[in-house]
Amino acid sequence: MEKTFVSLDSPIINNKGAIAFEAVLDTGEYGIFTGADPVADKVIAIGDPLFGSTVTSLGVSDKGFNDAGQVAFLAQ
Repeated sequence: MEKTFVSLDSPIINNKGAIAFEAVLDTGEYGIFTGADPVADKVIAIGDPLFGSTVTSLGVSDKGFNDAGQVAFLAQ
């Protein structure tokens, strides 16, 4: 099944013109993405494993995306 974005939030543009954003998919999945492909461009999503736990909430600030393409985010 192909996933599609239904809601985009908090776009961030770095100095190289790349983007990162928070979004909700038609599957209900909420995550941080860096492009149009919700599978290939996913950074992290609620429900993903992280450091031995499962992500239950996410957030990113407008300063959280550098010119190397790295995304800093808050996860619980």
